[in-house]
Amino acid sequence: MSSGLHKHVRRTAWKVTWRFISSYVFGSITTAAFLATFGHNYIEIGGRKLTWPESLLAGAALLAGIAAVRFIYACFRVYMEERNRLAFDNVYGDAILDLNEAFGMIHATRRNEMSTDQGLIDSLTHLCEQLATLFSRKIGQKCSVCVKVGRDGSNLKPETFVKTLVRDPISKRKGSPRLAVDDPKHQHQILKNTAFSNYFTRLGTERARFWLCNDLPQEKGYESTSFDVVKSRAHEQGQTPAERDRLWPLKYKSEIVVPIRPLHQDLNEDAVIYGFLCVDSPATNKFNHTYDVGIMLGVADGVYDIIDRYRRSLQALNTTQPQSTT
Repeated sequence: MSSGLHKHVRRTAWKVTWRFISSYVFGSITTAAFLATFGHNYIEIGGRKLTWPESLLAGAALLAGIAAVRFIYACFRVYMEERNRLAFDNVYGDAILDLNEAFGMIHATRRNEMSTDQGLIDSLTHLCEQLATLFSRKIGQKCSVCVKVGRDGSNLKPETFVKTLVRDPISKRKGSPRLAVDDPKHQHQILKNTAFSNYFTRLGTERARFWLCNDLPQEKGYESTSFDVVKSRAHEQGQTPAERDRLWPLKYKSEIVVPIRPLHQDLNEDAVIYGFLCVDSPATNKFNHTYDVGIMLGVADGVYDIIDRYRRSLQALNTTQPQSTT
């Protein structure tokens, strides 16, 4: 513990202790009377009761003991609160710096009219890497981040099939189970994935802004085409929460998914979204509804224009390619 933190803990703990003593001891006639008389009434030495001066000293000693216990407890509580606050500040403070740098790359690419599609992909991959690092550092386990877009570059609808545009580099390593999910032979339709279809089923409400589930094995009715990839829905046979958790076939157990859209766009049927930003974790009950969701919503808003640029480029490519004939 640093000297500055040490002084802060002691000073705060003393204030808390003094308020306690003032309110519950000096602030009560009954308590004060008890402390003054308890030695005379309850303590005997050599068969005699304490004299009133001795009783007052005994009461003072009891009060000092209560104050000491309260002070030690207050020190522990203040220290834990400060440690949690500093850890919180470190995680989200580092997040600001990391995302600053990543968005600098995003905006430089967006401003460069000569940027290629590969340049867009590289900047988005770097952003996913920074987000994955942020959440992995916060949770203490490896998190994965990816961007999903429509296969043909169109605006997303419930019947749209999506593909993975970019992932954080670790999730793309050889042998990663994510690669099987991203294989083009697998079809991932929005309406067959709860995390994606949530946007459309909740349109018109605040709940359409994001999907967050901190315990997927226990989420009744959760659907994902990833179950088809791993060829297992074993968790549905679980009769207890413990069994469902043990039989869960996917590598992640919690996730946040937000639509890639302007943050202040109205949530109605006319709203346009170009994809989804996703983060998942093998741990449960680690994502924060306020700060983690806020970060994801802000990032999704920040990449909206660059995803739109990629989408238009993909559409132009599709229209210029010759159609196959049979």
